[in-house]
Amino acid sequence: MRRVEFDPDGLTGEDRTWWDRWSAEAEVATQEVVDEVAAGRRPGFRTRVWSELKRWLLDNVFHGKCAYCEVYFVSGYVGDADHYRPKGAVTVSEGGQVRPVARNGVLHRGYYWLAYDWRNLLPACKLCNSSNGKMSQFPVSGEHAFTRDDGAANDALDLVERPLLLNPYQDNPSDHLQFGVKGTVVARNGSQRGQHSIDVYDLSREALEVERERFQSAARNAFTLALVELSQRGVSLESIMERHTGDQAPFSSAVRDYLILDRSELEKRLANAFEWPARVPD
Repeated sequence: MRRVEFDPDGLTGEDRTWWDRWSAEAEVATQEVVDEVAAGRRPGFRTRVWSELKRWLLDNVFHGKCAYCEVYFVSGYVGDADHYRPKGAVTVSEGGQVRPVARNGVLHRGYYWLAYDWRNLLPACKLCNSSNGKMSQFPVSGEHAFTRDDGAANDALDLVERPLLLNPYQDNPSDHLQFGVKGTVVARNGSQRGQHSIDVYDLSREALEVERERFQSAARNAFTLALVELSQRGVSLESIMERHTGDQAPFSSAVRDYLILDRSELEKRLANAFEWPARVPD
């Protein structure tokens, strides 16, 4: 997972036209569900609206990768449009058991008013959003908001709820997640938000660790070759390694952390190699 910088106000041309059209439709759909809930009815969602945004975000913002684990979506498969704050039921995990969130005996109906808010929509692979992954989980360290009156926008809700899940739009995941050798990931400096994100997004699943390690190894080999190329091509190390560590690269955060760790260990070995005490002749 890595921070994603995106501001739709900066869009121009065809992207601006598409965004304005989509935003207008999302606004109408939002008002529909708000009115339905106010009338005591169950909201009927237009899945097509957020599905369209998911595809656009994959192509234009997330470089074809899952917002949580950074795996590439395979050709012809575009994954899920995950609602960071669930649009329907809301659950939390306690002691290994997932339970529904309730207040005064009333179950949480979901953040229906954010169902079409782009800040609440993220492209996610099936595994990060599976029964072993996020689904409807949304742990907080504050109090869950239950209605639109508790906070209509994400920023206001964050102050009340203090979410324990990292949001690539708002957070810098590298402050909370640390990747190591063999594709492992742990909470950086014991970060509570980091640990919850690892658990809820299922970021330490075995298959994911295997894939991360594969890309880390490939990047290490490329890094070794890059050190040789520096003296021949006169370009920066960053530019040579861009395809392994840039925004568009799969598992870019895991690869960067690994290379930093590996370089540090290599420098230590080289520094110590000639510091052994000389042998005194007999």
